[in-house]
Amino acid sequence: MIDIPESFARETIGREGEPGRTWIAGLACSVDEVLQRWSCVPDGPVMHGNVGIVVPVRAVKAALWGRGHGDPDWLIAATDQLAEILL
Repeated sequence: MIDIPESFARETIGREGEPGRTWIAGLACSVDEVLQRWSCVPDGPVMHGNVGIVVPVRAVKAALWGRGHGDPDWLIAATDQLAEILL
């Protein structure tokens, strides 16, 4: 499971209050679910901006859902699945 950067958690909770605290509390589990679904493993430190994190990953499988990572349809499908999980 990934570690949520402390500065990101602190800034999010400070800005969003209790809903932010709740979201941060479940964020690592949500990311872990996405990593498992997409057969990926973390591959570097978690980075963040003001309202989101970036988790560098390495794919365990060469292709997901029968499509290559360079396929734009794959990116759209992956983004849609991520939004369903995190929102």
